Amino acid sequence: MSCSSRRSQNSENSGASNVSTRKLCDHGEDAIVLTSMINDNPCRRFYRCRNREKGCRFFEWIDQSLPEFQRTCFIRLKAEKHDLEEKLRDMENFTITDRV
Repeated sequence: MSCSSRRSQNSENSGASNVSTRKLCDHGEDAIVLTSMINDNPCRRFYRCRNREKGCRFFEWIDQSLPEFQRTCFIRLKAEKHDLEEKLRDMENFTITDRV
């Protein structure tokens, strides 16, 4: 299961092709599949209503929670990635400023 691309801070669109069953929300509409990126449930897919903004609160987990070791590794790697991205931005800003 890939965790590399993020749709937002907390979830990403994982595509319905990985999920074999179609899920309907409480209003009878197709639910979307997202992937949690929060530290409590990293890389865990879930169904959510596409009309959440209109008040539909349908939510259902697809995957089980990661084992503690995998969850801890994911959190550490996510933090390291964030640190490297910050360093890269700093280097790019320094290079641009240095040349002016």
